[in-house]
Amino acid sequence: MASSLAFWDGIASDWDREIRDVGNDYWTYLQKPALERMVAPKAGEHALELATGNGLVARFLAQYGVDVLGTDGSPKMVSLASARTVVGEPSAGSLRFQQLDVSSESEVDAFIAERTAQLAGGADIVTMNMAIMDIEDLQPLAKLLKHLLKPVTGRFVATLLHPFFFTNNATRTVEVDEDANGRRRVVRSIKVKEYLEVAPHKAGLYLPQSSADDVVFHRPIHALLAPFFAVGLVVDALEEPNFDESFMDETRPYGSKSFTQIPKILALRLRLPKPA
Repeated sequence: MASSLAFWDGIASDWDREIRDVGNDYWTYLQKPALERMVAPKAGEHALELATGNGLVARFLAQYGVDVLGTDGSPKMVSLASARTVVGEPSAGSLRFQQLDVSSESEVDAFIAERTAQLAGGADIVTMNMAIMDIEDLQPLAKLLKHLLKPVTGRFVATLLHPFFFTNNATRTVEVDEDANGRRRVVRSIKVKEYLEVAPHKAGLYLPQSSADDVVFHRPIHALLAPFFAVGLVVDALEEPNFDESFMDETRPYGSKSFTQIPKILALRLRLPKPA
């Protein structure tokens, strides 16, 4: 995980300039609506935001009156997220940030001990937006959820690149059909060559100021969920958000937004059932 954290530290400023306080299309039209539906935040609840980046999701939750602790393994990201929290703005008093590498078992253990003493009954909300595919080992995360998520009513909501279509080196295909009368139809599809076993690989992250490659850890859905099932979590909601045809760009027929039948992300909600 050290190399991934170094990557995010290195691009943190560029990421912050791109995402700002309003996010991008993926946030506005896919991630935020899914989080609103699946988290359903309520004033007075306690939330833990993991891999918070520049604090976009943490600020979103705080707007509902939720008490939010945003964490990230990148010190630079934590600094940028804190800088975007303006003292005196609505809900700013319920929003704070600290460093936490959720892939580090020792850091997770120390964090569990600290938060257990501070938060009786557990967290109502834990979120991780578009980061699970950046984490090599999910066991410490699963352990954190087992110890800190409030049973029954607590919910862990995560979004990630869709594992069937976007972390397995799938090939985008654009075909043009033409009938005898010259009528043309553009057909877009995804060719999946590997799914069950895909080695970690570098994927491009493109920003207006720079481009860089981060390591992506593909997991088929059963492997993605296995660490959470092992500690007793259950899935009670799942969505596959996508852009509609209004986002199609005919100048970029291969652009992912033009593949309106292929979901871009997967959104999951997990809970701890009532103890037996």
